[in-house]
Amino acid sequence: MVSKTQKEIDPDENEQARFLNEYRIILDYQSGLVAAKREGERRGYVKVAVNTIKSFKMTVNEAIRILELAQEYHDDITTELKKQNIPYTE
Repeated sequence: MVSKTQKEIDPDENEQARFLNEYRIILDYQSGLVAAKREGERRGYVKVAVNTIKSFKMTVNEAIRILELAQEYHDDITTELKKQNIPYTE
């Protein structure tokens, strides 16, 4: 049944479907690379902020401001501080 259906498909349509499938695979791969890069950057920013807070005894908000980080990192930073049992203030 499958081979009969495949024979009825125009070779150009079959080639186009194959191309689109390969294109989707490439896009998924690239999307994964971008996501991994962003996650690595996020972890790096959080690590730098935690080390800054620990070394200079500053608040989370001061570290975010001085390091020019987006406010969206606030929760990640406080979570990491708690995980490492580092005393901090907001």
